[in-house]
Parts: sequence; C-alpha cells; structure tokens
Amino acid sequence: MMKKCVVVIGEGFFAKETKSFLEKKKIEVFQVNSISELNNDLSSFNAVLSCSDEKNIKEDIFIQQFAVEYKKPFLRCTIDMEKILIGPWVIPEENVGCVSCCEQRFVVAHPQKEILRRKSEEFLEIKNENNLKMDSVTGLFFATIIHNQLELYFQGQKKDMLINAVYVGNQENSHGERHSFLQNPLCATCNLLPGDSPELATINFKEIYKSEERTYRLDNPLLNLEKLRNLYVDYRTGLITHIYRNQIKTRWMPFVVSEMPLFEGDVIEYGSGRTYNFYDSEKSSILEALERYVGMHPRRTKTVIHGSYKQLKDKAFDPKRLTLHDKSQYEEPGYGYIPYSDDLEYNWCWVYSWKEKAPVLLPETMIYYRLLNDNSKPRNRFVYETSNGCALGNSIEEAIFYGLLEVIERDAFLVSWYTKRPLTRINLEDVEDKNLLIITELIEAEGYDIHIFDTTMETGIPSVWVMMINPKENAPVKTYSAAGAHPNPEKAILGALVEVTTSFAIYEEVFLKDREKAAEMVSDSGKVQVMDDHVLLYSHPETLERFSFLFTEESKTKNIRECYKSWYEEEPSMNFTKEVKHLLNVVSDTFGDILIVNQTSSELEKSNLKAVKVFVEGMLTMSFGHQYRRINLKRIQQGENFFRQAVTIQTMDDVNSDPHPFP
Repeated sequence: MMKKCVVVIGEGFFAKETKSFLEKKKIEVFQVNSISELNNDLSSFNAVLSCSDEKNIKEDIFIQQFAVEYKKPFLRCTIDMEKILIGPWVIPEENVGCVSCCEQRFVVAHPQKEILRRKSEEFLEIKNENNLKMDSVTGLFFATIIHNQLELYFQGQKKDMLINAVYVGNQENSHGERHSFLQNPLCATCNLLPGDSPELATINFKEIYKSEERTYRLDNPLLNLEKLRNLYVDYRTGLITHIYRNQIKTRWMPFVVSEMPLFEGDVIEYGSGRTYNFYDSEKSSILEALERYVGMHPRRTKTVIHGSYKQLKDKAFDPKRLTLHDKSQYEEPGYGYIPYSDDLEYNWCWVYSWKEKAPVLLPETMIYYRLLNDNSKPRNRFVYETSNGCALGNSIEEAIFYGLLEVIERDAFLVSWYTKRPLTRINLEDVEDKNLLIITELIEAEGYDIHIFDTTMETGIPSVWVMMINPKENAPVKTYSAAGAHPNPEKAILGALVEVTTSFAIYEEVFLKDREKAAEMVSDSGKVQVMDDHVLLYSHPETLERFSFLFTEESKTKNIRECYKSWYEEEPSMNFTKEVKHLLNVVSDTFGDILIVNQTSSELEKSNLKAVKVFVEGMLTMSFGHQYRRINLKRIQQGENFFRQAVTIQTMDDVNSDPHPFP
C-alpha cells in the first residue's frame, strides 16, 4: 500500500484546517509556509498541495513546477474571494492541464474577461485581501473534498480525480461544481507545441474504406452529443460556454448555436448547426465552432520562420499564385492591409504540396484568419483570408475531402456571379430525400420563392446555388443566397437550403432598422465593408434586378436525376482514400497545386478529429468586404470557356463589378 504522506505549502486558516483534517484521516502531513523551507527535497512525500487563504496564481504555478520537477503530483487549493478552488491535479509526465491552463480557460470563458484578466494578472504579483473569512465548518467541508481527492490518488482511481478539472465551491453555502477543461496548447507553462517543421507538415495518406458506398463521413464513436458536451462545453472553463436553440427566429429548420468566446476582446465566435433535428444540429454547431477555433491561430505547432518571399523562395510557395488583391484596391475605402511585395517580411508555416508531394512554406497570415497579437515580430498581413477551405474530419483524408468541397462550392458560386452565367434550375420532384420537398413546400406556402440552380463546373462535383426571394414589395429581406457542393447532389442542396431557410428569418428581424444603410450600398459598392454587408445589400428590393441573368429565356429547368445522372446511375467506390486522391488529381490537373495545412490541435485529438485548411491554386476564394475582393481573371475566363465554349470576358472591365451576394 502506498505511504500516505503529503506536504501542504501555504499559510493561513485554510492550510491549517486542511492539515488538521488530513491528520485525523491518518495521512501524514508536513506543512510549510514556502518552498524554501523544503530545502529542495520532496523525496519523503507522495503528493504536494498548495493551500492558501489568498489566491496567488504566480505562487501556485511556481509550486506546481517545483513538484513536477521532482516528479510529484500536485493539487492546487486556494480561496478566491467567496469561492474555493480545488484543482487541477498536475501529474508528472502526463499531458494534463495545469494551473495556468485552468486560469486561461477561466479568463476566456468569463463574460467580463477583461476585468478577470486584469484581476488574474494582479494575482500573479500580489495577494488578495478581500476574501471572505472562512469559518471552521466551511473549512472542514472543503478539507473533506481535498481528502477525498488524495484518497482517489492513493487508490489509483484517476477517473474521478480533478485531472483536467477544477472544483469551484462557494463559501457562503458550501455548494460547488466540477468544471472540466482541456489543456491549452498555447500554455507557456506546459510548453507543449513543437516547432513547425517539414516533417510535421507532411500528409501521409492511409487506405480507408467507407461503411457504405454513398456515405462520405467515417464512423467515429466519440462524436455522440454527450461526449462532445463533456469535452468542450462548460460555462466556466469550456471552449464553448453556451449553446442555445434558436427556435423563435427560425420557423422551418432546427437551428442551434454554440458560443465560443475568443481570448482577445469581447469577441464571440459562433458555430451554427442546421439539420433535420435538434440533436444533430447541436452536434453540428459544436463541430463548426471547433473548426473555427483551430482555423484562427496555430495550435498544432509553433511558428518559427520569419522572412520575405525573396529570402525564402527556394522553399516557399509564391503567395501571388493564390491571387492577392489588385494594387488598385489599396486606396479603396476600408482597405486595411499592407501592400504586398516580395521583400515584405512575415511569418511562414510549413504546408503540404499535393503536386510536389513535399512540404513547402506558406504565409501564416494566409492560413490563419484571426491570429493572436504577437509583439515580438510584426504580422504584416497583406491579404484578406477567411475560413475558406477549412474542414473537420474523422480522418485527415476526410477533412481534406470536405475542405476541397468547400473550395469547389465557393469557386463555382463566384465564377457564376462574376460571369453572369445562365444556370440550369433544378426541379426536386424526383428527389430521394423527401424532406427537401417538405422544406421547400413549407417555405413556398408562406409566400416565399425558392430557386435551386446547378453551378457544377470542371470537377464534376455537384454544386448548387440556392436563392430565396420574398416577392412582397416591402420585404425586409428581398433575397438571400447560399451554396453547396457534395458528390451527393441532395446533400449539396440540403447544405445550401438549410443555410438559406435559417438565416432568412433571422435577417428579416435584424435588417428592419437598416434599410437606409442598405440603400446607400445599392448606389455605392464601396460601403460593402464586412460580411454582413453583403447580405444587407441584397436584402434591398432594388438589387433584385442584379440577378436577372438567372431568369432569362436561356434558363433551363431539369429534374435532379437528369441533372446529376452519374450519381443516381453509378456506384461510388468503397475505397474512400482512392476517391479523395482522385478528386485531388482532378482539381490539380485542372487548376494548379493544392496546398494542405494540418490544423489539428490537441483538443481535437481528444475526439479523434482532424482539421485542415485547403488552398487550390487558380480557383477563386471567398472574401468579404468589396474592398477585399480577390479576382483571378484567368480563372473567370477558364470558367466561361467551360460553360459557353467561348470567352467574352477579355478584361477586368468585363467582369461583374457588383459585390457578390454570398453570406
């Protein structure tokens, strides 16, 4: 049996009460006021506790590091104003969240994070003298919890220990809750991240088979809602702090939103889930939030290379090959980036080139769209980037596949818009998934029009543009557009349809007060500055005529089975990896190189998830704010030649100059 001997480091009432109670429970306790009294010797103790009446994060981290250095488990116990904090346990040689990870999660999740951050920073240096004074009954209660934690450790019952968790108790009523958190890959104390390298960027494909021919999501038993909630959702310490059903504003589809607060400022990122039921919608909203989390800032490796393209061009991918902003845009209202030159210095990350089958360098600011502040080196962002091409998967192959689908979807939409391409309208009468008919009929019964257009281009992947119109003269939102792409055309339509139906109702309320602003955008495209402005612009009735190219005498209508014969008549391969590689080859042969960034963080690994961002040279990428458009004339001409067998667009003056209507 393990010897029960612990050291309690700290002074005050809480430490004395804890020592007294533990001794009554036959645990040998040695109490000191500070580490210096131990003479750098922890050999006699099984565990180390910090126990203080006054929260001091800096001191707790110092004791934690001291314990870990001597390979002793550490448990933080402290009073924080009216609260008692017990945990986390930090176990040497195990990748578990530490005190610093816990405090960072506290700060980010807090609704007044700037206040808590300042308070936490002060606690790094000074002690708090405004705590409630603990009485003996309260002290006994929380000492009991500490004892229980120690007994769990002595008995090897790690499952119920406060590992990656903290107990938050209330002194006034002795109530408390366990709050789980994930180790922070950016934690300076844990120092987890390896330096970015070619080896870590290399993608090694594995042979993977589908469960069914027409299923493109692989099985993952960890992706049930309960497990996702337990891992990622907690109002005090979770990546996601709040989930709600948006039932009032959305009439046609179950719509669930996951709120994910970001570290800097009061910004909240949202993950949206739109499916046929609330269970899957909630799961989808969590996964979308996670996808955005890893797409904003590197959390898999530490960026280590800084320089210019001119300095690094022997191993770097030329960013100009991915279509940057035209120099004429630099002077447009709202343009906020540094003009690009080959001499501009910035951070670079290793990514995988599909054509070269080798790692290359790509600018960090093109990969991550919301980088945290870094005072050591200037970011020098020179191009607008979004989550375009970001995707999660149950394998790296699946993530790449869905990242490619998003790039294909948006390229097809933008080519259609910039060329004013006449599109074939899709009739859903012979659709397999009758829910699609039910949704469209519900919407049309309320007086709205739904139009589904085929935008499929060179890759052959079914791509669609779904457009909803309110025919009323005083409509608060006149039109709303969305796009989708998937080997199964019905999945492509569903993806766009649920976006349109859930968003339309929300914007009808939001835009009631913004009609004047929308009118200004109609006459001045330069006022379309951010993502929501694109939606607001096309909510205005006067913009309906901009879609006239979709409703001409040339426009055709086809049944879905006629439009996508190959899907309904041919059996896809069971070999998923073979299908992914085939699509990669089709895209790269048609357009150019494909760059793949592995963005999988340790938090995602807990659910066996992978994350990537995919770039395709030569395809159009989505941007928001008209001043940040990224138009590749060669691609537009290539697209026009594909569907017209002729090129009428010779210069940029021939390109549709109106801001795109993509949300």
